[in-house]
Amino acid sequence: MNNKHSNEKINSEDKCDNCGVTDSKQFWDFEDGSILCDKCNTNIGDEWDEKINEKFEEETHKEIKHVKVRSDARSDFGSERKSNMRKYVVGGAILIFVLILGFSAKNILAGNVSTVQDYSTNTQANNLAASGANGNAGAGTSGTGVATVGSGNVQNVKLALVDFSYKMTPNKIVKGVPVRIEVDASTLAGCMKNVVIKDFNVRKTITASDNIITFTPDKTGVFWITCSMGMGPGSFEVVNPDGTSDPNAAAQAAAPKPSGGSCGASGGGCGCGG
Repeated sequence: MNNKHSNEKINSEDKCDNCGVTDSKQFWDFEDGSILCDKCNTNIGDEWDEKINEKFEEETHKEIKHVKVRSDARSDFGSERKSNMRKYVVGGAILIFVLILGFSAKNILAGNVSTVQDYSTNTQANNLAASGANGNAGAGTSGTGVATVGSGNVQNVKLALVDFSYKMTPNKIVKGVPVRIEVDASTLAGCMKNVVIKDFNVRKTITASDNIITFTPDKTGVFWITCSMGMGPGSFEVVNPDGTSDPNAAAQAAAPKPSGGSCGASGGGCGCGG
């Protein structure tokens, strides 16, 4: 048995439930942890054990509650992080879409959109060729005959791409007289915009705002118009000032058409659709 408690260790809860004494000098400690009240000779060790157990349970409950709060906080943080990640992904996708849309709109306004042309159903080009065949090609022309000389001593003709072939209307011009070709740019796409008349050193990239080709034919015969890769061949004839054809014109017209590269239909070539 140990000495009695000192007053310094006494608080309002340290009392004997039997007699109510709170004087620590009346309490005796035993090695088994029990306490004896000297006044009423009652062992109050069980009561102290209960207090200790209650205190322990209270502290344990507080710790469990604290752990749960921390766990909930981590769960909330994880949910918030996932939510923010979804927002970033959706926002990024929207931004990319807006950029693509803006870039496409810019190209459309600039007239640089790569559009796949269906040459076989190009109504405007077919109408142009048909008007020439009917002798109604417009000012300065005479259908499929010889181009007439307009103001300024210039032969005026028109050019379009029909069924993937260049068509000049009218298709005969006179040697020695300057020629002015008005090209229908709306019928051209990709490398077909690069018009080449090799025999007269003509090479020009056609745009909607720059669609005029000029040259002076200095020889007679049948000649070819192609793109820069030799595709879309279309022929025209240069005749003498008296309207007669070159002796070799028939043979030239019957000769095989020029052949060029691929249009990219098999994954290569120039990509005429753009």
